[in-house]
Amino acid sequence: MLALPPVLPDVCHRSSLRIGRDYVRFGTCDYSVHPRAIGRRAELKVDLDWVVVTLAGDEVARHRRSLAPHRTITDPGHSRARRALKETVSHDQPSPTEVDVEVRDLVTYDHALGVA
Repeated sequence: MLALPPVLPDVCHRSSLRIGRDYVRFGTCDYSVHPRAIGRRAELKVDLDWVVVTLAGDEVARHRRSLAPHRTITDPGHSRARRALKETVSHDQPSPTEVDVEVRDLVTYDHALGVA
């Protein structure tokens, strides 16, 4: 039997993925990601203890790895950022009552179709 090498090999699972929503899935568990990463390509690194998501070298998620199946792990900071982002987006868009819509007399359509 040979001696162990001086530097142990990296046994982490690594992958590159596009963040499609505000969670990434590893195994059967979902882990929250900061909303600024949605739609962008990120690196996922998973070892026995941690699930880490980085975006261009900047860490956007770090969670303790769950070995229990079918769990959703959410960081409260990610939830607050998601709510703040939704509030700013909703304030930027006009409400349906504020949008000007042309109202046309229905007789115009009758004349166009030759009914009246």
